[in-house]
This record gives sequence, C-alpha cells and structure tokens, in this order.
Amino acid sequence: MSPYEELRLLLTTLGEGEQRSGEICPHCRGGRGGEGSLSITRFQGSSGAYKCNRASCAKEGYLGERVGTHYSPPVKAKEWQPRIYDGTIEQLPDSIIQQYTNKYGWSEEDLRAAGCGWSPEYYRTVWKIHSPTGALRGIELRTFNPQSRAKTLHFRHTSDEWVGYILRTGNEVSAERSGGSAGSGLIVAVEDLMSAYRVSQVYPAASIMGSHVNFDIMMDLMKVSENVVLVLDRDATAKAEKFAARFSFICPNLVHIPIQRDLKYERLDTIQEIVSQAVR
Repeated sequence: MSPYEELRLLLTTLGEGEQRSGEICPHCRGGRGGEGSLSITRFQGSSGAYKCNRASCAKEGYLGERVGTHYSPPVKAKEWQPRIYDGTIEQLPDSIIQQYTNKYGWSEEDLRAAGCGWSPEYYRTVWKIHSPTGALRGIELRTFNPQSRAKTLHFRHTSDEWVGYILRTGNEVSAERSGGSAGSGLIVAVEDLMSAYRVSQVYPAASIMGSHVNFDIMMDLMKVSENVVLVLDRDATAKAEKFAARFSFICPNLVHIPIQRDLKYERLDTIQEIVSQAVR
C-alpha cells in the first residue's frame, strides 16, 4: 500500500471539517522513535490536507477525490537579504578606457563623469545604481567578455525597486531640453545603466535594469516625473509597445520611442534629436 493510500484510509476515519494530530506519517513512519508527527484535516467530501511536522520529512500536500493525488504547496518566498558589494573600487585602467572608446566611442571624460570605476577583485567595471535622491541602491559589475562569463553581476544593497537614476545632466540642460522647467521635465527610461549614463548627458535618465516594466517600476519612475519616455532596445520594441499601452491609464504622458540601436552607442546630438522629436 502506498503512503497516499494509507493517508486516504486515515482520512476516512475523520468527519468533515475534523482535524487530527499525532498520527504516524506513512512517508517517514515517525523515524526511529515512531513519532506521531502527522496532522491531517478532512475537507468536504473525500478530500483533505496533511502535513508531517518532522523536520527531516516535512511532507505535506493535498488529497483529492482520487487516491494518490498530491501537490506540493507553493514555496514561500524567502525573506529578502541584501547582497553588499565587498570589493574595492579603483580608477579605470587605461586599457579598459581604450576598450570603451573603441566599442562605444566614449571618452575618458565620459567615463569619469559617469563615475565608472574598476574592480580588481572581479576584473570588471563598476557602475553605481542610485535612487532618485542619490542614495546608493546597489552596484553593477560589467565585463567585456560575456562569452566566457556572465555579462553583469548585481549587488542589491536595498530592497528598493531595481531602477537606477542619473538625474544631473552633464551639460546642465535638463530644463531647456526637456521642454520646460526641471520640475515639469521628462525622464528617459532605458534598459541598461550604460545607456542611462549616456542619455544623462542630455536628459535626466533612469535604467530599469532589464526589458521588463511592472506597476512598481512605473510608480518609481513617476516619483521623478509624470512625463516618462520609454526607450527600450531594438529587440524589445514589441514589449515596449505593450508596456506603453498597459500603463497609459496611470501615466497618460508615457511615450514609447522605437530605436534602431542602443542609445549608449549614439552621439549626444543624436540622442537629443531622437527624444525631442518624439515629445513635441
């Protein structure tokens, strides 16, 4: 007889709505000491639920209308734990600056303005993730060799939404180029931190740290401005259109801009042209 058949027979000895504890679990037999560790409850009809309270067994589940039906209840989410960056942050080596110049066209001044650093322990560049008020939410480490290891490593210092803000524009033109005062200006939301730092030289920017937008992320962006310009990478254009339609009810001024290539590769005047034409 299987453990589930034994549980079914035990269930028939209970009245509807009755719960019983101290039974022998048919899965573990109570261990060496034959401990009565099983709790079982009968619902309406011939269905019920059971749980073994022995830590080394901990079997639990649902008994349906048929003998042997079973499921494992959803696992409760673990309590959030911060992951603190434990390395050092040094100035970028000349060789890494040259790689950024060759691949993205960024100058040393661009990288210094972005606050980009170097982690000798992880042999990756260091990018800081800030809240709208400038508090440090975490660290992103990036590699130039994603073929042999993960492209990015994330260290989340807080339980805040995983959105990184760069609100001070490098050219001090946020009010003028956003089409009004800084308080009524826009914010450009992009996928990755590098694109956000690039855009921030022209407009206030935020990285949503991926290509997904949910309600909490939208509310986080709207703490800064209700004029949100969503610019996801080319391969996420269809997703961006869905997000723009889905969240238009809470953010009527949400605008989606399709692009041909990531903004981190673009010149600053090109970024200004792309955004300004879409928000006129």
